[in-house]
Amino acid sequence: MNKRIVALLIAGTMALSLSACGNASNDNTVNPSPTTKSQNVQEKSTSTNHDSKAKEDDDEFASITQFISLYNETATTPITDVTDMDIHGADYRTEFRLGAFKNAVGKKGVINGLPICIVNYGNFSNNSIRIYATASTDDSALDIYTTTIHILDSSITNEEMMEEFTAASIYLDGCISGYVNGQDIMLDCTKINFVTQK
Repeated sequence: MNKRIVALLIAGTMALSLSACGNASNDNTVNPSPTTKSQNVQEKSTSTNHDSKAKEDDDEFASITQFISLYNETATTPITDVTDMDIHGADYRTEFRLGAFKNAVGKKGVINGLPICIVNYGNFSNNSIRIYATASTDDSALDIYTTTIHILDSSITNEEMMEEFTAASIYLDGCISGYVNGQDIMLDCTKINFVTQK
């Protein structure tokens, strides 16, 4: 009796399995695939996203490009040989691990053969700029420093800069900070507000 019950259960299970498999194959042939429609929508959104990404790439470098242009208009020695930075690779700096640098972009170049890096970053949007440079002499470092600060905020006078400079760090209204250490310069501006130099 137990053998008959086991045999019936096995037969019933097999019948239900075959029935389910048969219905699954019929469902695939009768109903159009819903993924086809979603694939078409996804393809359209991908092409739109690609166009948006190209525009976004242009926008995220806009502040850097504008800074370089303004610097080259006013500096005695221009920034040349400008290329994109590899922030997460060869051009990595320890602070780039911080959340504010998550979506940062940058460009690097040279001033009189020595490196300058310009990074556009921010917590929620790239609304801050950080500049790293090395100068050939102390005088050249001071020239890069003053030119850069005048580009970042043209209302700051040379006297105000020198007062802050003697303290080794710059905190001009809390928006610009940084240091000059010998011939190494770091400037950070948390409010990008370029004013065209005249």
